[in-house]
Amino acid sequence: MLTPIFEAEHFLQGNVCFHRSLFDELGGYDETLEMAEDLDLYVRLLIAGHLPIQGAHLSHLHRVHPGNTSRGVDARRHSADLGQLYQRHASFLAALGVPPPLTD
Repeated sequence: MLTPIFEAEHFLQGNVCFHRSLFDELGGYDETLEMAEDLDLYVRLLIAGHLPIQGAHLSHLHRVHPGNTSRGVDARRHSADLGQLYQRHASFLAALGVPPPLTD
């Protein structure tokens, strides 16, 4: 699950539910991040070994392409955000064999 995230490929990241104790254990949302606070938390959940359980439906499929727009975020900005996010967790991700995101 981590490799497709950092390769900016399709990956499932829908509505997730988790126990409050996990939120507290992992530190919750990092408000110092300008973007992708939810993705940062999701990555930390995965690094900590808390894999999601897929429900009976998919809420959406995250797809990155040059036409994406979300608060001014395009593919280039998303790539930069992924690079920053990878660096925050590089030692854990590298130990799990997750390659760093590709850069231009």
